[in-house]
Amino acid sequence: MRRPVFRSTLFAAALAGAVPALAADDLPPEFRTSHFEVYVGAFGAFTAVGSSYSEIDPADPDISPSGSLNGSTSGFGLRGGADYVSNGWRVGLVGDWSLGGEVESEGGVALDMPNLGTLRARAGMEVGNTLLYVTGGYAQAEMEFDISNEDLLVDGSEKKWTYGWTLGAGADIDITESVTLGVEYLYVNLKDVEYDIAGETETLSFEQKMDAIHTFRLGVNYAFQI
Repeated sequence: MRRPVFRSTLFAAALAGAVPALAADDLPPEFRTSHFEVYVGAFGAFTAVGSSYSEIDPADPDISPSGSLNGSTSGFGLRGGADYVSNGWRVGLVGDWSLGGEVESEGGVALDMPNLGTLRARAGMEVGNTLLYVTGGYAQAEMEFDISNEDLLVDGSEKKWTYGWTLGAGADIDITESVTLGVEYLYVNLKDVEYDIAGETETLSFEQKMDAIHTFRLGVNYAFQI
């Protein structure tokens, strides 16, 4: 009587071990394991900037320059990040740095945005061969204000860093097992900037009000598991 009981116990144990294995084999690869994934990439960027400027406490309001500085710049950048991947979902951190250039030049006033960087959290879901995600976090940009005004006897420029936050969304599309094509949009909100430009007789102060920055990226990423 003991042998049938022993054999039944072995059969039940083997069946209990086989069922999870068979179930796991029936799942897509991304649902079988959890892991960390690190990625690096490069991208091209198109950035639209909205802003306005005015002199602070002008001695002569009639000749005090003011106006809008709305324009766009293009450039390229690098990014890198790490995700925790589990059951088709991802959560992680991503940082990037992009180079830009002249945004607008009009009436003796010019605005450049040489640098833009972000450090963000991101979370997303894998749908087929595409990762769809939302992202948000810290942003900073270097702005350069340049003015040449004969009435005010001022001709100069100044660079300043400004800080704020960003929100956006994107998609990474699998090209190979390790290479993805990435598209991304970010809305960037930055603090207003004050510049001090030296004139022939005094230093004049200008304020640049940052309305909004919209940046669009297209790039390629390489990922590997750790």
